[in-house]
Amino acid sequence: MTAAIGTAQAAFEEWRTVPAPVRGHLVRELGERCASTRRCSASLVSIEAGKIRSEGLGEVRGDDRHLRVRGGPLPPACTA
Repeated sequence: MTAAIGTAQAAFEEWRTVPAPVRGHLVRELGERCASTRRCSASLVSIEAGKIRSEGLGEVRGDDRHLRVRGGPLPPACTA
């Protein structure tokens, strides 16, 4: 457990040096990738949480939408 915490802390220290617009772009891209695998992810959520498939799909849709919104618009450097 201590090793996992140390690894997470080191990753955070590196992540926080990445400029905010780049971090936002990466979060937005993660949201788009989540959206592209929505059905598979919904099935996994349904199995794991014991939900019906439509509930799992709704949860996954909310998650990928949240990531895309939090990522914000792409900065000019990322759209060129």
